[in-house]
Amino acid sequence: MEESVVISVEGTQKIIGEEKQTVQIVTDGTMRREGDVVYLSYEESVMTGMEGTTTTFAVGKDNVILTRTGAIQSRMVFEKGKKNVGLYDLGFGALTIGVKARRMNSTLGPDGGRLEISYGIEIEETVQGLNSFIIDVRKPSVVN
Repeated sequence: MEESVVISVEGTQKIIGEEKQTVQIVTDGTMRREGDVVYLSYEESVMTGMEGTTTTFAVGKDNVILTRTGAIQSRMVFEKGKKNVGLYDLGFGALTIGVKARRMNSTLGPDGGRLEISYGIEIEETVQGLNSFIIDVRKPSVVN
């Protein structure tokens, strides 16, 4: 069963030789469970630079799959200690993206929870730096 949730995302990007950049958003989204996998989905906005894109995290026992559809198309598979390569299609061209999860932790349950992923990233087989996501999920507050 799909439920409405509030999703808070803090994404941090540390590219080699540059200052760390952090983007934080709070948005409405959905959460559903299919077997042992929890799916979190939300629409990107102008603030993230990915307007017209739906982001979905499929959180399994041993991996997390981040899929983006719409204006930007991508699929990144996070498995601790294993490098996975995929395409990141920006609409005007695609890049090869390699990700290797360093740390993954999920406390997602029926009432929400937290997902944390820290990973190294390569673009076109060149190491770029370290990124992370901290995603907090909660049921919406009821206002009377």
